Amino acid sequence: MELAIDTTTEWASIALSHQGEVQAELTWCVGRNHSVELMPAIISLLHQAKTDVASLTGIVVARGPGSFNGIRVGMAVAKGLAFALSVPLIGLSSLESLAFPHRWQGLPVCALRPAGLDLAVALFRWRRGRQEELWPGQLMSTEDLLAKVKARTLFCGEVGAPLKDRLKEALGAKAVFAPWSAPKSGYLIEMAWPQLERGEGDDPFTLQPLYLRPPHITIRKERGRG
Repeated sequence: MELAIDTTTEWASIALSHQGEVQAELTWCVGRNHSVELMPAIISLLHQAKTDVASLTGIVVARGPGSFNGIRVGMAVAKGLAFALSVPLIGLSSLESLAFPHRWQGLPVCALRPAGLDLAVALFRWRRGRQEELWPGQLMSTEDLLAKVKARTLFCGEVGAPLKDRLKEALGAKAVFAPWSAPKSGYLIEMAWPQLERGEGDDPFTLQPLYLRPPHITIRKERGRG
């Protein structure tokens, strides 16, 4: 079985699949308790599926952007399981996962997440059976986003009412909105399955979180002497 983990927001999601077909999925409001609730939730989901950790043959994890602490916990658990079980590990963008369920709409899909005073943004297009990244994940202001949108675009993700109103006002009919939904880790499995089926994966030791800005907590540089 394969396990997917998304802890990039206050809504955590985990899923189990068999050869890429989702068998069980759990999404819940975790707040800031990722480190306390993630492993018990994984164990519970495995029990519900009448299996155990030893049955896992691949791990998929959302590596950001999103909550610094949430990403850190999800990545640590995913890396630890992949290393201990000697199974493939694949890290994917959480923005790509947000856009994935809207791939059949026939429009460019702009995935959004708040990032302080800015927005974490990426733009995707479904073409020839694959999701292409038109804008890589980046930080931008609302004004910069409005200036970059030239065609009718589907916006998805965490689009609050003030932002939605601003986009509607500035873009008119070019702005189309997907209903909000909590992250679903089953999409990560769908996206990663072709690689897992081929036995491909990322190196657990070198796979890095996708932070679009440095975390607030950093190592203080030692002052020079003399």
